[in-house]
Amino acid sequence: MKPPVRQHAQPHSLGGLVVVLLLSAVFVWVTFGASFVRGQSTFWQTDAQDITQYMAGFNLYFSAPWQYPLLAFDSLNYPEGTRATFVDIIPLYALLLKLLAPASWAPFNPFGAWVAGCFVLQAVGAWWVARELRANSWAFMLGLAALMLMTPALLSRIGHISLMSHWIVVFAIALYLRGWRLQALPVVGWALLLVSAFYINIYLFVMAAGIHAAAAVSVMQARSMRYWWHATGPLWALLISLPFTLMPLPPGGVTHEWGFGYYSMNVLSPLIGGGVIRLTAEVGPGQYEGFNYLGLGLIIALGLAYVSTPTRMHAHNALRRHWALALLLLGYSIYALSNQIYIGSTQVATVSYPGITTALTSQFRVSGRFFWPTAYALMIGLWWLLFQRYGKRRFLYVATALTLLQLIDLTAVYASLQATLMRPPAQHLQRAAWDATIPAHVKTLYFYPKFKCGQTPAHESLLPVMHYASLRGHNLNTGYISRYTPLCNDMAPEIANSLPRESAYVFVRKEFAGLEAIRPLLPSPSTACHEVDFAFICVAPAESH
Repeated sequence: MKPPVRQHAQPHSLGGLVVVLLLSAVFVWVTFGASFVRGQSTFWQTDAQDITQYMAGFNLYFSAPWQYPLLAFDSLNYPEGTRATFVDIIPLYALLLKLLAPASWAPFNPFGAWVAGCFVLQAVGAWWVARELRANSWAFMLGLAALMLMTPALLSRIGHISLMSHWIVVFAIALYLRGWRLQALPVVGWALLLVSAFYINIYLFVMAAGIHAAAAVSVMQARSMRYWWHATGPLWALLISLPFTLMPLPPGGVTHEWGFGYYSMNVLSPLIGGGVIRLTAEVGPGQYEGFNYLGLGLIIALGLAYVSTPTRMHAHNALRRHWALALLLLGYSIYALSNQIYIGSTQVATVSYPGITTALTSQFRVSGRFFWPTAYALMIGLWWLLFQRYGKRRFLYVATALTLLQLIDLTAVYASLQATLMRPPAQHLQRAAWDATIPAHVKTLYFYPKFKCGQTPAHESLLPVMHYASLRGHNLNTGYISRYTPLCNDMAPEIANSLPRESAYVFVRKEFAGLEAIRPLLPSPSTACHEVDFAFICVAPAESH
């Protein structure tokens, strides 16, 4: 007779949780290193990347006085201001740091720690899924954690920090499984997840909210109004929070954005990107956003599940039982392809979306991301089907082989991540020269042309200035702000209404025909202008201060 297994030695116990925490910590340490997590590695030392927006926006929000609503701050788009949501600084995280971290820390970069936390929570999500499935197998749990840590779509997202929160999707699937197992909707868990997701990234919130809706349908006992009030509780909690955090929106938001049909997923994307079997195909320039390679280990797992008749029957039964989730994932996958469907470089179909969907497609324009829930559900489903087919003992060998194959196949993806992490510093703005030109008493920078109003890419001009403003504590009359369209023809009245003694006026040289075009806009003829880097910087003479 075998001795009983100790409770703390089982994979679904707290001991199992400690193991996945250690596994994820080792992965973060080896992959990113301490300097990255502290926010000090060369990856962060740039003033011309998307991460510049996050770092600058965070420090401007962190250093600003408290305003109402809580995510408001006026140092960007000064004096009207904006919301933390629109500078992609992970509003929930930024709000907690503003509440808890000492003001003396500013300026600092908290996003390396967030990335590390995302990978830790990714592994925790794998442990939770295994716990809800009652797999009771170390091979199942550790293999699933390894697969999730190595997810290609996650590893390729390093430049978009809030979008690295894939754990939100994994947690949503875990909550779905918990509700199915208990045949009751875990409303408190859903409320915590959905409210948090909304204040982390709106794309991930929509993905998780869809899974919540499928969960509500899957455990519906009766079509009663009481049940639906109960099921929609998390959304009511979110609505109640909005007046305290976000609403009302500032002038200019929320505007439509271009990109739907361009930032899409190629039909071949789940099969392209491996290092063992190098399938290549020409894809569209914006379809890097739809990079959703599954990995050779998962592709083989799909083949193993398909060739087995009993496994196919289990899969068909699961689809019938979880039809609401299956329909949701099918819808997300179709949306990921957008209205311009490509197989490689060949456009095979054009879908005419009704005009009423314009508001949706303009706000969720990067449709290629919506395959993520499908990819994770497929990963979990295949792992579970193979576990059911082979049993605990034989599955150990199958899981080990597939995990190692996945690891070997993704070496190119991992190498690409490492190359990005090791990129050298890049500075477009020489701070010493700007400090020498802009007096210390200046409080506000007026930058022209404003965001979206000129031809020069923001990464070459506005982002460096935004970063500089955040380091020096200046207000900025514009900013790299999402879903916002400023007034482009208000230069003269805005400068006329400014306080010259507290202001500096920055004009991008490429956008203006020399100083002769700028001087009529200046508050007085005595305002001195200097050519520094990519800009003319104009300030009132020292004797006027």
